[in-house]
Amino acid sequence: MEAHKAHMVKALDLIRAQIGWNNVGGADNAGKGVKIAILDSGIDKDHPAFQDASLAMPAGYPRCAGSDCNYASNKIIAVRSYVDLLVLPEVPADSRPDDLTPRDRVGHGTAVAFVAAGNQVSTPLGQASGVAPKAWVGNYKILGSPGVNDVTFTDVFIQALDDAVKDGMDIAVYSYGRGALWGPTDRGATCEETANRACDLSADAVENATRAGLTVVVSAGNDGDLGNQPPTLNTINSPATAPSALSVGATTNSQRYVASVRAPAGAPQAITDIASFFGNGPKPPAAFSTTVKDVRTLENDGTACTPLANGSLNGMLALIDRGNCQIAIKAINAQQAGAVGVILIQSDNSDFIFPPTGLEETGIPLAMIGATPGAALRTYVNANANAQVTLDPTLRAESQTSNQIAYFSSYGPNIRTTGIKPEVVAPGLPLYMATQSLDPNGAMYNPSGWVTAQGTSFSAPMAAGVAALFKQRFPNATPAQVKSAVVNSASADIDDIIDGNLVSPARVTSMGAGKVNVNDTARTTLVVEPSTFSFGTLTANSTPSPQTLVFRNLGDSAITVRIDNRARDLSNNARVTLSTSAFPLAPGASQQVTATLQGTPNAGGYEGELVVTGGVTTIRVPYLFMRSDNVLFDAFPVTNFFFEGIAGEAIPGGAFTRLVLKATDQYGLPVGGLPVRYRATRGGGRIEVALDATDSLGIAAVRDGFLGPEIGEQEFVAEVGTAPNLVSVIFPGRARLRPVIRTDGVVDAASGLAGNGLAPGSYISIFGQNLSDVTRAGVTLSLPLSLAGISVSFDIPSRQLSYPGRLHFVSPTQINVQIPWELAGQNSAQMKVSIGDYSSALYTVPLNNVSPNAFEFTDPGTGRRLAAALDANFALVYDANKAKKGQFIQIYCNGLGPVDATPPSGEPSSANPLARTTTAPTVTIGGRPAEVVFSGLAPGIVGLYQVNVRVPADAPSGLQPVTIQMGNVTGKATNIPIE
Repeated sequence: MEAHKAHMVKALDLIRAQIGWNNVGGADNAGKGVKIAILDSGIDKDHPAFQDASLAMPAGYPRCAGSDCNYASNKIIAVRSYVDLLVLPEVPADSRPDDLTPRDRVGHGTAVAFVAAGNQVSTPLGQASGVAPKAWVGNYKILGSPGVNDVTFTDVFIQALDDAVKDGMDIAVYSYGRGALWGPTDRGATCEETANRACDLSADAVENATRAGLTVVVSAGNDGDLGNQPPTLNTINSPATAPSALSVGATTNSQRYVASVRAPAGAPQAITDIASFFGNGPKPPAAFSTTVKDVRTLENDGTACTPLANGSLNGMLALIDRGNCQIAIKAINAQQAGAVGVILIQSDNSDFIFPPTGLEETGIPLAMIGATPGAALRTYVNANANAQVTLDPTLRAESQTSNQIAYFSSYGPNIRTTGIKPEVVAPGLPLYMATQSLDPNGAMYNPSGWVTAQGTSFSAPMAAGVAALFKQRFPNATPAQVKSAVVNSASADIDDIIDGNLVSPARVTSMGAGKVNVNDTARTTLVVEPSTFSFGTLTANSTPSPQTLVFRNLGDSAITVRIDNRARDLSNNARVTLSTSAFPLAPGASQQVTATLQGTPNAGGYEGELVVTGGVTTIRVPYLFMRSDNVLFDAFPVTNFFFEGIAGEAIPGGAFTRLVLKATDQYGLPVGGLPVRYRATRGGGRIEVALDATDSLGIAAVRDGFLGPEIGEQEFVAEVGTAPNLVSVIFPGRARLRPVIRTDGVVDAASGLAGNGLAPGSYISIFGQNLSDVTRAGVTLSLPLSLAGISVSFDIPSRQLSYPGRLHFVSPTQINVQIPWELAGQNSAQMKVSIGDYSSALYTVPLNNVSPNAFEFTDPGTGRRLAAALDANFALVYDANKAKKGQFIQIYCNGLGPVDATPPSGEPSSANPLARTTTAPTVTIGGRPAEVVFSGLAPGIVGLYQVNVRVPADAPSGLQPVTIQMGNVTGKATNIPIE
């Protein structure tokens, strides 16, 4: 059988990494001495990809403070968590308490760090490594936990970037961003700011960090398919818009990794192993099989966009068509009808599949398959109602066409400057990478520690790894020189898909200079500043400023530089000329070359490249000049595409960020002065104040507006332009009701009683309405900080303390959560339930050191409520297996208070040593005192107490009351049958 290489190995082949490593002493030396800062969701320190005994901690490191230093290693040499900046403990109504440690609960940061600098390691699919496997990394955690703080903010990013500079990092990777609303150098009155304050603070921070010596690599964005006329131009995200940033787009890899949907043996061969992609909601830990129900047979159009009959899908997989509503709504409706998973069939007869997103707040797995196998599977399951179909998350490799621009990758030209962005591209559709195995709520969680994902998020660290290999050879190289080495050595062997099927050589607005090339970057000695140049957007009267290029020889030998100016797009009216096309360059010397645009072109986008020879490698310097036709061609959403909000409340965002759109001509240049009309098309929303025309950047926005009263799908549409040249921009979203905690709805999870003090470390049940969209339970020994996007916070505002609850179960009407141990000694706490950005009203929870109660269950034979207890043989005590007098039983309890070996909140208790209660309980059975031989936490379980007692020899037979008292607090009496 043919062996499959790991996905990252294939990607490394595409960028010539394994050949390029030879220029720096081989793979065992690649990246050595270079420090790469990862500004992301954290790094899993214990992952094998970051264990390297051959590395040593450099002098003056680790850079960290306090307990963050526990997460440093000889590979991870700087560790800083900024999650405390996201918590807001002084504002209980808005606080988001979280895991403040630098560990990764999402997986994104671990993946990014691996692509840039992961060690060479074995994976479930073979050997893999990062681009610079011997580089050091810095862990700058700027995002928190999934469902709690899964976004970051400008001030946090700026602080982390500033610390990376101070910590002596060489390169920083930032794989996040947002739609750009301003030009990267816009300031002051342009955006209604005071004095000379930057309009785009993130882009400004990148410029400042670069001036301080840090090479900043940023993902270009994943908005290349948002428009009506794909590819969608002018979609580079901020801060990739920063002129000094190395902005990176994505290309296809030579393989993709897919999961499987399998019909049983005997089914048509076409459906015995269907390629599928799971969404970013829950994933099954292993393959499972059950029957499938076609929702078209349930008096539905097959899309499951409306609620399905209760119980109509009990225990089944729901076969659902894509279309007509958001995918998350389909999954929620299927689960509420009893489904345990969804098979989603692609629409419009398309077999193109992708990992569905927006499913973080759903409760069952969802896998997408193509339309052709979907139709065949539908025919089969409708003819074989009892057939068992399998959902299998195990990945397998399939070949795909490589070196094409990824369908989602954002395109230039850059906002305002019309600069070339992205400057380079790298494989990102998809990659096989390291990930976290701590928190199953993380979008990239996998218990194996390995996952496949796609996005410019992962192209960026690949380029950062390439940059590290040049920095390794030239430690004193400036950020501009490092950027040039990566950009100007890139390969132009990239194609683009236009109008869905037309393949042509990619333009600079999609690829910049091309695909990163490790071999040429690692050996180049000739650099140029800037690495690309643009004459901007021209008009009939334009006289663009000449562009000055500075070539520098970093090598040890003199060279003769020759420049060949190659125009891709010829203009009868304009051309680029150079002040010189050949010159000698001594070692360390530099030479200025002036590029001048002569004439004024007709409307269009014109690009070319300077092909420069004479150095160790040929380098290419792309250039661009453009002139708009000022005719509307496309319009697309910049912000609030798939928004979530509260029914009847304001549209999410501020005055400049609500329902922002951009209008462009066919070349991707903005078209200003176009009329814009917003209206609600689903859900009954309303627009109150909006810009009625696009501005000079082609942008319009809603200043004030409200969602409608309807729960579920909401939609706004903006019409741009005038008939017949009219373009619609759709803003789909969802509305929910705000979570509500019922009066006296917070009770002891064992007794079900409210009003008494509840003990830290114990479980409570929260009852109310709109607490969750779905029902979901924790699946790991440790309890997560969120489930299905739900989190619970506990605040002490007088002390500015804020702690997260650890969740066991969520549903629309009930949540079970562990009270944080950290609240010991407090009299009360302000608690709330949050779904994403929206929270319930604050609820005051009374606290007490102890609240002793036995858990109960319903006897299946008698229907009576009994104490949860095991006998000496670890068998459940109930009417058919009564407790025996004189023998020991274990009673499982809640709220027995402090223990002598307190585990972290949400973590299982230790078995060695056992965690014993600091106060011994008094137990009576049938009114007789019972001998207590152990009272403490049950080992291996979170927050569950057990009391081991001897049943009194003189206890009455039959159903007898059990009471537990600690100090002066007596719990609710329960019952136990005695033989």
